[in-house]
Amino acid sequence: MPDLDYAKVIGRFGLTVGDTGGDPDDNPDTVWCTAGRVLITPLNTFVKVAAGSPVPWTGGNAVIECAIDADGYLTYTAPAGGATNPFVYVVDLTSTKVNPQVPAGAATHRVTFSEVYAGTTLVDFPEFTCRLTAAGDGTSGAGVNDLTIVAPIKPGEATPITRGEQGTSVTAVAIQGADLVTTLSDGTTVNAGELPVGPGGSDAGVATYMDDPASDTSTTTAAKAKDPAHPLGAALTATIATQTADHAKAPDTLSLRRLEVLGRADSMKSLALSRQRYEDAASLNETWASLANWATTSTVQVSAGKLYYLSGTAATMTYDGLSLTSGRARLKTTLTVPAAGGAGSVVIGVVTSATGSPATSVLYGIQINNADNSVKEWRKSSGAVALANPTSNALTTLAAGTYAVVVSVDENGTSVALSELDGNKTALMFNARTGTAPARFAIYQGDNRGTSGIGVGATVIRAESVTSSNRAVEGAAPSAEWRYDAADASHPIHLTLPATYDSRKPVPLVIHHHGADQNELDIFTDSASPSVYEALLAAGYAVLSVNGGGNNWGNDAGQAKMLSAYKYVRDHYAIGPILLWGTSMGGIATLNALMQRAIPGIAGWLGTYPVCNLASMFANNAGTYAGQIRTAYGIAADGSDYATKTAGHDPAAAAAAAFRGVPMRFYASPSDTTVSKADNSDTLATLVAGYAPEATVVACTGNHGDASHFQPSDYVAFFNRCVGA
Repeated sequence: MPDLDYAKVIGRFGLTVGDTGGDPDDNPDTVWCTAGRVLITPLNTFVKVAAGSPVPWTGGNAVIECAIDADGYLTYTAPAGGATNPFVYVVDLTSTKVNPQVPAGAATHRVTFSEVYAGTTLVDFPEFTCRLTAAGDGTSGAGVNDLTIVAPIKPGEATPITRGEQGTSVTAVAIQGADLVTTLSDGTTVNAGELPVGPGGSDAGVATYMDDPASDTSTTTAAKAKDPAHPLGAALTATIATQTADHAKAPDTLSLRRLEVLGRADSMKSLALSRQRYEDAASLNETWASLANWATTSTVQVSAGKLYYLSGTAATMTYDGLSLTSGRARLKTTLTVPAAGGAGSVVIGVVTSATGSPATSVLYGIQINNADNSVKEWRKSSGAVALANPTSNALTTLAAGTYAVVVSVDENGTSVALSELDGNKTALMFNARTGTAPARFAIYQGDNRGTSGIGVGATVIRAESVTSSNRAVEGAAPSAEWRYDAADASHPIHLTLPATYDSRKPVPLVIHHHGADQNELDIFTDSASPSVYEALLAAGYAVLSVNGGGNNWGNDAGQAKMLSAYKYVRDHYAIGPILLWGTSMGGIATLNALMQRAIPGIAGWLGTYPVCNLASMFANNAGTYAGQIRTAYGIAADGSDYATKTAGHDPAAAAAAAFRGVPMRFYASPSDTTVSKADNSDTLATLVAGYAPEATVVACTGNHGDASHFQPSDYVAFFNRCVGA
């Protein structure tokens, strides 16, 4: 854009290691970084371009996300499949074309790093601010800014390297009479004036008191300050202790700012991808005014905007305007279900045939048998089968009413979810993309009662995972999915988007982790969990329930699966702040995620009778869950290597600063005989007090799993505080 000036940015990053033996000398070698993220954040968040063409305009300055390639070079890939280059351009904030204009000598951008690796070694580069200009750094070529050149260098033991003019500094401070006098490097002195009156009331002030031999056997100020028996030394010792404790608990602003930048960048990336797909994705808004968009094997009828069986043979209808053989797509509709009766069924799902009039042998989806309103899976040639993984809260039989159906297809398979309009009870099925892939969305209308039977309401179809503009359909109910976030079956997740979700607007995401011997669907079965789930959706939160590989007890494999699930949602849906919710064993899994901060933008943590103390659950190899913990961490049968194998994975043994800046809320009962409140919630809440903005233990009643731990309105109120709602 000619209205602005731009600064070209390059860089290369490596890791200095011992001699690798690949050369004739014994000197240390450099291993180039092989992966990583580099965020370049403008320190001015917006600029005004008064001389803009054709009219003046105001522009926001986005965070630029770059990557580090396999040779250590900074790279930038343009959106929508654009080219990848070993450089990136950023707006020159020192240019006279922008207002405000960064003055001479001031920084323009902040550079932060994350997930930087040299092979398998994690490299921790510090955050820094620098000045990036269209003129360049003066060393790397015309108009080029090398991050190695522009980065400030912190002085080490050797001669410090500085950039810029040397200023005047303080060389000495002394007490002259009753005055405090400072000597500067240019030879001048600054008299700060007379010191305050000392404890003895002398007009000579503190200086006289401090150097008065009669006040103590010590004769110098330094000696008195070091002597804890002297009033001066005692006061100084107490002050240092207080300030040290306060400093430890004070927010680490640099670290928190870095996490804030990373979280904001992830949210911006998520929103940008979602908005782009929203604008570009093909769509169908079907109100059944005609059937021109559908191929059908038999006749159907439309009444009051709903699709019904007509007579004769049941109809299998397919939408041929969007191929499902690759990529992502989504269908959402509503079903009006009367009381059970008649014969036949209705199925919403996909077919595997790409053309022609499909038979039910290539159809799979959710089936409602209208004879008894039972809900089953329709599995192609296998016909109707029981739900593969029903929960105690699953919809297995429908009462008369209106229900929502969401069919979502991605590179890993097809998810079909039938749910109540409040999103609470749901029937789920998932079919992995193995063998013959899905080809077209399909509706099978076979309820022989005609307009007295099950009616299919307005239906929206979109490529990608984005919502449509038909808010009557989108807003009718939350949208649920049950699928893999990767190509293998060890990554199942359950995601529900609130009814208010719009792909153009980010929503906060609650990531839930289950307890021991449970999975991603147990959010529906843990006592009163469904009431919390429903309340979160009603409050506008998206809810992601992860599997984590089963009984992981917070190990690295479970952390990797949680991170994978987060990235899947981030890359396909518009999400904002992240909230963590751990139930029982899920407490330690989510706490370890909080400590590691691999998921950026964590705004709050909540635990329901949470495990916070791994050692107490292992109990010297004799605890109830010692066997599961040994398996999760690969601990020897006698428990002898417990400390080594679990190092860094026990929140109760961590430094309190690891939880700095994140509000925390615990729900625990003193009567819990499975996860001790005293050993877990109370211990961790005490540890983090003063570091976390909130660390509250809500006293509950009853044993492990008691319904008193599930307080929907309180959960929502806490999360609202965390995100500033």
